[in-house]
Amino acid sequence: MTRSIAIVVALAGSLACAVQAQEKPRDKPKLKVEFRWAEEKPTEGLTENKGVDLSCTDKKAYLHTKPILTNPDVADTRLIKANSSPEQLYIIHVSLTREAAARMAESSVKNLDKPLVVLVEGKIVAAMTPKAQLSDFVLITGFFPRGEAERIATGIKVKSAAEGQEPPAKPKAKVEFRWVETKRVEGLTEDKGFQSSCDPKDIVYPHKKPALVLTTAEVREAHLTEHDFSKSGLGVHYMVTIHLKEAARNKLAATVEGKEMRLLTVVVDGKYWGVYRYEKDRDKQFVPDAARAETFAPGVGFFSSKAEAERLVTALK
Repeated sequence: MTRSIAIVVALAGSLACAVQAQEKPRDKPKLKVEFRWAEEKPTEGLTENKGVDLSCTDKKAYLHTKPILTNPDVADTRLIKANSSPEQLYIIHVSLTREAAARMAESSVKNLDKPLVVLVEGKIVAAMTPKAQLSDFVLITGFFPRGEAERIATGIKVKSAAEGQEPPAKPKAKVEFRWVETKRVEGLTEDKGFQSSCDPKDIVYPHKKPALVLTTAEVREAHLTEHDFSKSGLGVHYMVTIHLKEAARNKLAATVEGKEMRLLTVVVDGKYWGVYRYEKDRDKQFVPDAARAETFAPGVGFFSSKAEAERLVTALK
């Protein structure tokens, strides 16, 4: 029986730095997995000549010949019960390695509104059309029976020969605040911007230099909160709210002139985490406390990994 191609839903949100680590012998996965972008028309040198049918588009799609993700890019997998389904069906949460997360973050911005197709052993099991940046994980929502979901989730992982040992310690996270502009400014901003909302045209450009580099000296508290989206089929995620010391708030405020609203991004290990409103005008009404200069407290997330969120908290303690 042919399985209907399901739409994959994914969120952005994990650290995307590259970490140097000693290579360890790795076993071969039981199942070959590939994530491939697709085009509406065949393109010589980029896509296959034969089109495929997908449920996320009413047109033929032409798969790229080279995948964006394969088995070595899978850091871990777990099952999430699809609560919206009347049957006991499951989707598969695929956590990406840090290198793969960075690659996916860049690639997804370039390929917004194009199908991303998941193949297991050469067969299409899911497809999606991203409307926003993807990063540290994707959800394969094939709505599988538990046995099939477990087979795929277990089979696509590449196990290390040293599995069961403690992983090597990761370096302390580097955290920065950077102002952003809605247009590229020569000499002030990075040449390449990033998408700041679900609208693919909403691009902002971070400053080249940080307004504030965060250490324990600048941070009064880094508070981790858990957000359970299981009822929506998205699992549990984590956010870290950063509260600055008064001296750090004053230092940040001194980097901008006037009382106009500004926009700021939090950068963790080179990855941009959202855009935050910043208001210096004390008399302005209807401004949340977290956005006011004297009480500025951005919430960084969502992290799919509690360990990654805790790593950020540890760096700021």
